[in-house]
Parts: sequence; C-alpha cells; structure tokens
Amino acid sequence: MRSATYWTWIASGSARNDECSDTPCVCWVCGGEAQRSIDKTKWLGASYTSQNRVKSWQSTRVCEPCVVIHSRTSEVPGRPPKEGKKFGGNWRNYSVLVEIIEGKPLLVTATKGEKGIIREWLQRAKRGPWFAAIAESGQKHVIPLAPMNEAGQRIVQFEEQALNLPESWELVQAIEDALTAGLSKEGIETGQYTVRQYQQFEGVIEHFESDWAQERGSPWFDLALFLAQKREDNATDTGSKKASNPVDNRSTAVPAKGNATKRNTPIRTLGTTTKQTGNRKPDGGKARPLVLHSTAGSDPPGGQLELL
Repeated sequence: MRSATYWTWIASGSARNDECSDTPCVCWVCGGEAQRSIDKTKWLGASYTSQNRVKSWQSTRVCEPCVVIHSRTSEVPGRPPKEGKKFGGNWRNYSVLVEIIEGKPLLVTATKGEKGIIREWLQRAKRGPWFAAIAESGQKHVIPLAPMNEAGQRIVQFEEQALNLPESWELVQAIEDALTAGLSKEGIETGQYTVRQYQQFEGVIEHFESDWAQERGSPWFDLALFLAQKREDNATDTGSKKASNPVDNRSTAVPAKGNATKRNTPIRTLGTTTKQTGNRKPDGGKARPLVLHSTAGSDPPGGQLELL
C-alpha cells in the first residue's frame, strides 16, 4: 500500500536522498511500502519527538519519501523562498491535498491564510484515491498521518485528529454567520462569551448554542471552526476579492453586528456541555462568571442578565 507521504513525494518530483539505499521496506513512520529506505537509527535525530505517532512499530527502516518530506531543505512546489531567504516553506507549514487521477497525483498546497482553497477542494467530488493533510499549527508533519481514501471514503487528517468528513457543511455556515454577526472564534470555540458579546448579540448566541453546542469538542467542530471565516464584502480568504466559494455565496442568516435578535422565548442556560460548568471565564476583559438563568413566561421589556 502506498502512503500519503509516498504520493506527496511523487507529486513533488521524487527527489533522491543519498543516504537511502535500494532496500525495500514497510516504513516505520508512514506505514507505506517503498523501494528505497534508511535504517531508522541513522535517520532519527535528537530533536525527533513523534515516536508515538509512527504507524509501523515493528519496522526498522524509514522510507525515502519520509526522509525527503521531513527534510527542512526539501522544496514545496509553488512555494519558493521569500526574498532574502535561503529556503522556502517547510512541508509541515502547509495543508497538503492530493488526488490520484489515472496513477498521477495532483498536488494542492494551502497556507492558513488560504482556507478557501482547502474548503473548495474538500467539497468537490473526487474521481480517484485521495488524501487531505490539514495543518493548523505548522509545527507537526501531518502528511505521514493522513489516511488514503478510496471510493466512498471521506476521512481527512486535521493535525493529529482523523475524522470522517460529513456531507453537510451546515456547521461551517453557522459558524461563519456567527462570526459575521460579531462573535469571536474564541467564544465559539469554548462557549464562553464576554459580557459585551452577551449584551450585543444575545439572540445570536442563543440561536447558535441551541443548534450546535452539542457538537463542541468534536473533531468536526474543530475543523469547521478552523475553516470558517468572517465574511466581508463577499470576499473569501483565498487572497483575491474576486474569488468565490460555494460556502461563501450565501445570505447572512443571523442579524448584522449591533442588531441582536430580541427573544420571544425564555432564556435558556447556555454552556459548553450539559453539565454545570461552574465559574466561567469570558474570553476577554475581566474574568467574571456569567450565568443565564431560565425564567417563566416571556421576558419583560428591558430584562437584564444576572451577573453572579
């Protein structure tokens, strides 16, 4: 079986490493088969800390594709060095997306500022085997972890999490609507919003939490939050004001910033889980616990949140 590292290596030009020999192996790192390799004791450096992430513990060798892709001096196609720099970006700095069509790997790379590229690629139908290695921190090599997908499979690697990609992208839309309305990613991630956000966007918060709080903490919620972007002038984050994306061409489903929806139903307690969260620290300003208490019947005009 060929690994994601192997196909990335093929797509980037199949560079050779002189320290590798013509020794077939199942790779200690990526678990894939390869014709050239190196003894793992010769390859491992003192700074290597990913032993817990390797896929074939019984192997004693590392494949040439892994040796090349892990090297700081390896070139990433289309990512030349910046002016004054000796090397371009490292493979771990990019999300790497590959589809194999008729035996040929088609490579796409994207930075954290090019999330529109990632989203469009993930959403489109695939014609051949594929993988997606999505990098968030830029500090870890995600490619060796990424599983290969055959027809009908939709597993992507997001940092150290592997997850099944759902058919619906409704969660991404909901997060984008909330961001566009004025909520912060920090608040959406934790479910802990600032006093000011509750004052300005109480209806937005209640709407989002009632629909999506149960997803918080799941791998899909983490990936959706990573991919979602606040919409501004119908622009996407692909670097072009004219770029379009099927996720972005929508009307905003929540109030514009500064116009929080008035509630016609009793306030419901909001939180990250169904359990009592205790003192909650907002994601900005002074740390003050904020609890929404349920009330019977409709709220009177000018109702206030109780600060404890």
